[in-house]
Amino acid sequence: MKDSLAKIKNLIIRRKKVVVVLIFMICIIGGYFIYDNIRINNAIQRNREQINNDKKNRELKEEFNKITDDYKKESKAETDKLNDDINNLSLLTYDEKEISHSNGYYEIQVTVENYNEKDVTYSKINLNFKDENNKIIQSKTIIDTNVIKYKAKQTLTTKIPDTVKYKTIDSEVVNVRY
Repeated sequence: MKDSLAKIKNLIIRRKKVVVVLIFMICIIGGYFIYDNIRINNAIQRNREQINNDKKNRELKEEFNKITDDYKKESKAETDKLNDDINNLSLLTYDEKEISHSNGYYEIQVTVENYNEKDVTYSKINLNFKDENNKIIQSKTIIDTNVIKYKAKQTLTTKIPDTVKYKTIDSEVVNVRY
Protein backbone atom coordinates (compact mmCIF):
# COMPACT_ATOMS: atom_id res chain seq x y z
CA MET A 1 0.00 0.00 0.00
CA LYS A 2 2.81 2.30 0.75
CA ASP A 3 4.17 1.52 -2.61
CA SER A 4 0.92 2.45 -4.39
CA LEU A 5 0.65 5.65 -2.35
CA ALA A 6 4.19 6.58 -3.36
CA LYS A 7 3.36 5.93 -7.03
CA ILE A 8 0.23 8.07 -6.79
CA LYS A 9 2.20 10.78 -5.03
CA ASN A 10 4.91 10.71 -7.74
CA LEU A 11 2.24 10.79 -10.44
CA ILE A 12 0.58 13.83 -8.83
CA ILE A 13 3.94 15.58 -8.46
CA ARG A 14 4.80 14.90 -12.11
CA ARG A 15 1.39 16.12 -13.20
CA LYS A 16 1.88 19.29 -11.13
CA LYS A 17 5.19 19.88 -12.91
CA VAL A 18 3.54 19.33 -16.29
CA VAL A 19 0.65 21.61 -15.34
CA VAL A 20 3.09 24.29 -14.13
CA VAL A 21 5.09 23.98 -17.36
CA LEU A 22 1.87 24.14 -19.41
CA ILE A 23 0.65 27.21 -17.49
CA PHE A 24 4.07 28.81 -17.95
CA MET A 25 3.97 28.09 -21.72
CA ILE A 26 0.44 29.50 -21.99
CA CYS A 27 1.57 32.67 -20.18
CA ILE A 28 4.56 33.08 -22.50
CA ILE A 29 2.48 32.55 -25.65
CA GLY A 30 -0.31 34.84 -24.37
CA GLY A 31 2.24 37.51 -23.42
CA TYR A 32 3.78 37.33 -26.88
CA PHE A 33 0.37 37.76 -28.54
CA ILE A 34 -0.41 40.73 -26.30
CA TYR A 35 3.02 42.27 -27.03
CA ASP A 36 2.60 41.65 -30.77
CA ASN A 37 -0.88 43.20 -30.74
CA ILE A 38 0.40 46.30 -28.91
CA ARG A 39 3.37 46.55 -31.27
CA ILE A 40 1.13 46.31 -34.35
CA ASN A 41 -1.31 48.89 -32.92
CA ASN A 42 1.58 51.26 -32.19
CA ALA A 43 2.92 50.82 -35.72
CA ILE A 44 -0.53 51.55 -37.16
CA GLN A 45 -0.83 54.64 -34.94
CA ARG A 46 2.63 55.87 -36.03
CA ASN A 47 1.67 55.38 -39.68
CA ARG A 48 -1.56 57.34 -39.15
CA GLU A 49 0.39 60.13 -37.44
CA GLN A 50 2.94 60.15 -40.28
CA ILE A 51 0.16 60.36 -42.85
CA ASN A 52 -1.49 63.19 -40.88
CA ASN A 53 1.87 64.98 -40.53
CA ASP A 54 2.54 64.62 -44.26
CA LYS A 55 -0.89 66.05 -45.00
CA LYS A 56 -0.31 68.95 -42.58
CA ASN A 57 3.15 69.60 -44.05
CA ARG A 58 1.71 69.61 -47.55
CA GLU A 59 -1.02 72.05 -46.46
CA LEU A 60 1.55 74.25 -44.70
CA LYS A 61 3.76 74.30 -47.79
CA GLU A 62 0.79 75.26 -49.96
CA GLU A 63 -0.17 78.07 -47.57
CA PHE A 64 3.44 79.27 -47.35
CA ASN A 65 3.76 79.33 -51.14
CA LYS A 66 0.47 81.20 -51.43
CA ILE A 67 1.58 83.81 -48.87
CA THR A 68 4.99 84.14 -50.55
CA ASP A 69 3.39 84.64 -53.98
CA ASP A 70 0.98 87.24 -52.58
CA TYR A 71 3.87 89.04 -50.89
CA LYS A 72 5.91 89.08 -54.10
CA LYS A 73 2.96 90.50 -56.04
CA GLU A 74 2.27 93.17 -53.41
CA SER A 75 5.93 94.12 -52.95
CA LYS A 76 6.39 94.38 -56.73
CA ALA A 77 3.35 96.65 -56.96
CA GLU A 78 4.63 98.74 -54.04
CA THR A 79 8.12 98.90 -55.56
CA ASP A 80 6.70 100.00 -58.91
CA LYS A 81 4.61 102.67 -57.17
CA LEU A 82 7.62 103.87 -55.17
CA ASN A 83 9.72 104.03 -58.34
CA ASP A 84 7.00 106.08 -60.04
CA ASP A 85 6.83 108.39 -57.03
CA ILE A 86 10.61 108.75 -56.97
CA ASN A 87 10.67 109.52 -60.69
CA ASN A 88 8.05 112.20 -60.15
CA LEU A 89 10.29 113.96 -57.62
CA SER A 90 13.03 115.27 -59.84
CA LEU A 91 16.46 116.40 -58.73
CA LEU A 92 17.20 119.57 -60.62
CA THR A 93 20.45 121.14 -59.52
CA TYR A 94 23.35 120.85 -57.18
CA ASP A 95 24.96 123.98 -55.92
CA GLU A 96 28.10 123.97 -53.87
CA LYS A 97 28.88 126.89 -51.64
CA GLU A 98 32.07 127.08 -49.74
CA ILE A 99 31.43 128.38 -46.26
CA SER A 100 34.29 130.12 -44.55
CA HIS A 101 37.30 127.90 -44.00
CA SER A 102 37.24 128.65 -40.32
CA ASN A 103 34.09 126.56 -40.03
CA GLY A 104 35.73 123.74 -42.01
CA TYR A 105 32.60 122.77 -43.98
CA TYR A 106 31.25 122.95 -47.50
CA GLU A 107 27.56 123.65 -47.93
CA ILE A 108 25.78 121.54 -50.54
CA GLN A 109 22.40 122.70 -51.81
CA VAL A 110 20.14 120.34 -53.74
CA THR A 111 17.06 121.64 -55.55
CA VAL A 112 14.17 119.25 -56.17
CA GLU A 113 10.90 119.72 -58.02
CA ASN A 114 7.69 117.76 -57.48
CA TYR A 115 6.12 116.55 -60.75
CA ASN A 116 3.52 114.41 -59.00
CA GLU A 117 0.06 115.89 -58.59
CA LYS A 118 0.15 115.07 -54.87
CA ASP A 119 2.02 117.09 -52.27
CA VAL A 120 5.24 115.45 -51.08
CA THR A 121 5.38 115.36 -47.27
CA TYR A 122 8.61 113.39 -46.87
CA SER A 123 11.64 112.92 -49.08
CA LYS A 124 14.89 111.08 -48.52
CA ILE A 125 17.81 111.78 -50.85
CA ASN A 126 21.23 110.13 -50.82
CA LEU A 127 24.28 112.09 -51.91
CA ASN A 128 27.38 110.10 -52.87
CA PHE A 129 30.65 111.99 -53.06
CA LYS A 130 33.04 110.36 -55.54
CA ASP A 131 36.73 110.77 -56.23
CA GLU A 132 38.40 110.95 -59.65
CA ASN A 133 38.21 107.12 -59.96
CA ASN A 134 34.43 107.33 -59.51
CA LYS A 135 34.63 105.53 -56.15
CA ILE A 136 32.36 106.67 -53.35
CA ILE A 137 34.45 108.27 -50.63
CA GLN A 138 31.57 109.57 -48.51
CA SER A 139 27.79 109.43 -48.44
CA LYS A 140 25.28 111.78 -46.94
CA THR A 141 21.52 111.44 -46.58
CA ILE A 142 19.18 114.40 -46.65
CA ILE A 143 15.76 113.89 -45.09
CA ASP A 144 13.19 116.61 -45.63
CA THR A 145 9.73 116.70 -44.05
CA ASN A 146 8.64 120.01 -45.53
CA VAL A 147 5.69 119.89 -47.92
CA ILE A 148 6.64 120.23 -51.59
CA LYS A 149 3.60 121.24 -53.64
CA TYR A 150 2.90 120.11 -57.20
CA LYS A 151 5.41 121.69 -59.63
CA ALA A 152 7.06 123.53 -56.74
CA LYS A 153 10.81 123.61 -56.15
CA GLN A 154 12.45 122.95 -52.82
CA THR A 155 16.09 123.62 -51.93
CA LEU A 156 17.63 121.21 -49.44
CA THR A 157 20.91 122.04 -47.72
CA THR A 158 23.54 119.87 -46.05
CA LYS A 159 27.12 120.34 -44.94
CA ILE A 160 30.18 118.15 -45.33
CA PRO A 161 33.65 118.63 -43.87
CA ASP A 162 36.11 120.37 -46.17
CA THR A 163 38.48 117.43 -45.57
CA VAL A 164 36.37 115.36 -47.97
CA LYS A 165 38.13 115.74 -51.32
CA TYR A 166 35.54 114.78 -53.91
CA LYS A 167 35.36 115.34 -57.63
CA THR A 168 31.68 114.66 -58.36
CA ILE A 169 28.42 114.28 -56.49
CA ASP A 170 25.98 111.55 -57.42
CA SER A 171 22.50 111.55 -55.93
CA GLU A 172 19.33 109.50 -55.85
CA VAL A 173 15.87 109.89 -54.38
CA VAL A 174 15.46 106.93 -52.06
CA ASN A 175 12.02 107.44 -50.55
CA VAL A 176 9.01 109.72 -51.00
CA ARG A 177 5.75 109.97 -49.03
CA TYR A 178 2.58 111.88 -49.76
